[in-house]
Amino acid sequence: MVKSSITEVQYLFYSKYNDNPRAKINELHKSQSLYRNRDSTTKLIRETIEKRIIVGPFIFCNSGIEVELKSEKEVEDPIEYLIACKKDLAVTRAIALFGEYSFLCFRKGASELTYAEAIKPTLNSPYTIENMRLEKKGKLPIDQYPCCWDDLDWKIYHLMRNPRVSFAKISGVLKSSEGLDITWKTIETRYYKLIEDCKVMNAFFPKGMDKYFQTFLTLKTDYENDLREELQKLDRSTYLYKIGNTILLNLFLDNNIDYRVFVKFKKRGLIQDLHVSIPLYFWTPFPV
Repeated sequence: MVKSSITEVQYLFYSKYNDNPRAKINELHKSQSLYRNRDSTTKLIRETIEKRIIVGPFIFCNSGIEVELKSEKEVEDPIEYLIACKKDLAVTRAIALFGEYSFLCFRKGASELTYAEAIKPTLNSPYTIENMRLEKKGKLPIDQYPCCWDDLDWKIYHLMRNPRVSFAKISGVLKSSEGLDITWKTIETRYYKLIEDCKVMNAFFPKGMDKYFQTFLTLKTDYENDLREELQKLDRSTYLYKIGNTILLNLFLDNNIDYRVFVKFKKRGLIQDLHVSIPLYFWTPFPV
């Protein structure tokens, strides 16, 4: 077996987590050719997650999310508004921005968020954002709201946003916080049923998430599928959301002006309503 590079092994781990977000260390160790020693594999996985080369995996479903995008006129002090959002139990993510929007907030409510994906990139791709092309029209599908989930299903889903947490721990949390005496085996059975209605939100950044320039773009286009497929050709993930007819991209760039290809798309009439913002502060109640 030919030895892989560290980046190739990290991407392999990432792909394994996409297929099974509860993949065990032994499974990951056996799948790679870099290390014979299991402890070396364990150390590499830990470092990969600590450096945010892999961000996730988390499970996601269309659970009813409202999205707020506020301009500077609506939010004069985004930091103060961020502090207020921290006290709102419905808020799942809040970001203070600088640019054409000054604040972005996701909160539990109406199903305005109709599509969400952490795009799987192409390993060691030489493709750059400047190479992107939009040629074929097509709309993204809608993430369907889960059917036939009961209250316990929803409780398990929210507690298992990080799917690697043990079923026994979730059983303990339900007993202590809800007074529910649910066995870990029941949690396991429910989880594997729920995961069929969920996406795995898992991102890969070969240099580590914090080594890139983050930019948020909102736009409208008839080339939604093409845009997604072009983003898959990059060597790092992009977060792609759709709110109504608006696409929201969280891009990770090598240079903070790399998004200018979208300005070209706008001039050619391929996209409309382009807005650009830079994140200042990020908050979520969930572990990241």
